[in-house]
Amino acid sequence: MYFWNVKALAEEIRANTLTDYQKMLYFTLYSVLTTLAVADLSKQDPSRIEIISSWLNVIITFLGVIYCYRKNKGHGSFIEKMTCLGLPIAIRIGVCFLFGFAIVVYLWGISVGLEALEESQATDFISTVFEVLASGFIYWRLGYWIEWTQGQPPVVANAV
Repeated sequence: MYFWNVKALAEEIRANTLTDYQKMLYFTLYSVLTTLAVADLSKQDPSRIEIISSWLNVIITFLGVIYCYRKNKGHGSFIEKMTCLGLPIAIRIGVCFLFGFAIVVYLWGISVGLEALEESQATDFISTVFEVLASGFIYWRLGYWIEWTQGQPPVVANAV
């Protein structure tokens, strides 16, 4: 695995010598590093919820990619499946979870009052819960559809 020598890696890609497993490792590390890069820890004093959320996203990304790789069962084209299937799945789940988040925050705001809601960390907590659930759900559905591409649909019914 190359961490610095881009030319050597590009030569292996050109020669088509990387295995799907090696590609999965690159994809996993790239995904984890990207998740860390966009983590909301750049503030001088991030809240406990922000720290937990960031680390949960890193863990879910790591485990989610490995889960999807195992669902692929060595049938090849793993990266293509992850990126191509990932876009519509993430859009669908993002819209559903955003809608659900808006409803929960609205109902919470009605019950405690909008001023109390703004002053509390409840929206941060609710946001973190929805974010973690959405991330996990995305990888679960990716695994389902990756397995589906192999010709025999999994037993679970198509929910999303």
